[in-house]
Amino acid sequence: MKKIIFILVLILVSNSANSQFYKKHEDNKLKFYGTLDFRNSIINHNVHEYYGLKLGAANKSLRFGVSYHVFHKNLFKLFTEKDFLTSTLYRNNLTNYHLFSVFSELIIHQTERWELLFPIHVGVGDLSQKGFNFKFKTILPNKQNTNLLSSVVVSTKANYRIVKWAGLTSGLGYNVAFSHNKQLQKDFSAIFYSFGIKLFFDEIGKLVTNKEYRNQYGTNTNFVNGK
Repeated sequence: MKKIIFILVLILVSNSANSQFYKKHEDNKLKFYGTLDFRNSIINHNVHEYYGLKLGAANKSLRFGVSYHVFHKNLFKLFTEKDFLTSTLYRNNLTNYHLFSVFSELIIHQTERWELLFPIHVGVGDLSQKGFNFKFKTILPNKQNTNLLSSVVVSTKANYRIVKWAGLTSGLGYNVAFSHNKQLQKDFSAIFYSFGIKLFFDEIGKLVTNKEYRNQYGTNTNFVNGK
């Protein structure tokens, strides 16, 4: 019950904030929004990557829509027996996680160059692990286990445009996972960060279809205030 209340509170806070932003910018028209989304999470003291796509609608104060992320990785664990005469065990879990989410991004600050965002994701996905235990040269295969893993992600993100249609991005946040499998819940409740190249799909659409846009903004790094 506490988990459900936690998710509902986040959704209500997000919707309330969204309503305030809509009132403040009633003249803003919603437009198509799409971007690639990458996250680097720290799981068991190792860095692992999520790859994803976000699609939705946006104006100058708000973005919302749906997203899809894929996590595909070998997660290694090391177990040390209490008896020091017993050999150390290694476990290799081939993990596949497909996460579907709804998201809302409040645009806290925006200029022609900079954006400061507050994203919230609420999602659920199917996670499967196929594990192998390694003890010396003996391999003992385990059955493949499938689990339903839901999550709430709260973060902050900053974008910087080098040209009008592309730039750099970085962010920091926390993923809260929920599952009947307590070990998975613990593993995937983790800090994550992101950095890399940011592509603005709405601007890329103009770049591809509009010759005048290409001439004006194609490689122009001084696009701010018409420069």
